[in-house]
Amino acid sequence: MDLPRTFREIHVSFVEYVTLVGKRWWAIVVSVAGGVLGLIAIAVPSHKVGQPLIPTWLWLTLLFGGIAVAQFLAFHEVRKDRDAARAEVTTRFDQVKFRFQLVRVEARFLKHILWAGETHEGCDFKLVFLNGGIDVLEYVLEKVSIQLGGKGFSHDPRVPSAPALILPGREHTFLCPHVVVPVPIPNVIPEHDALLGTGEYTAWYAHPEGANRFRVHQQFKIGWNFDPASAYYESFWATDGPVTHELVAWRR
Repeated sequence: MDLPRTFREIHVSFVEYVTLVGKRWWAIVVSVAGGVLGLIAIAVPSHKVGQPLIPTWLWLTLLFGGIAVAQFLAFHEVRKDRDAARAEVTTRFDQVKFRFQLVRVEARFLKHILWAGETHEGCDFKLVFLNGGIDVLEYVLEKVSIQLGGKGFSHDPRVPSAPALILPGREHTFLCPHVVVPVPIPNVIPEHDALLGTGEYTAWYAHPEGANRFRVHQQFKIGWNFDPASAYYESFWATDGPVTHELVAWRR
């Protein structure tokens, strides 16, 4: 146990306590007045035998009542400050709507995919999400669906995904490994339907300590640009329709 540190903390608490109680000086004055009346009642004899000059209940009420009122009002101020700070933190944690964003859909061709016991050519995809807020975000992918050239998938054994955290301003990548039904890797400029596709996802996100969570749903288009000089295909994507963010009940 670090005694010097403990004593310093006690000293800080004591100073703050005295300061807050001292702000209720009028209650302290009432308490002091009760103490003075008590001394008078003890020191000065009464003209009535068996009865004090000043009733005991009166000066005791003033003495302890003043202190009690000063302490209660000091506690009341601390409680209000605490609740205001707690409400500020809670509000901040709950104001994460629109901070979770899909910023990239990355795709690549693969020559060897084991599909139904056979090796095929095909694709895999990465969904890259951004935390655009100033606090940590937690998210879970509830649904992912990608269609490519009329073929696709709507289920991944890892969806719903395990909860993942994204630090403020950072990205997190969700890999959909070999999830698209295999398609031939093209050898011509991509004008064939097999090189164009669509996708969508649904996820919920929230601050890990927040009281609310939000569900986002987004649809997108995907495709490839071809550079004849380098024979290189580069994937592209674009949002297709509105992106919805709705408040849903938080479950613990």
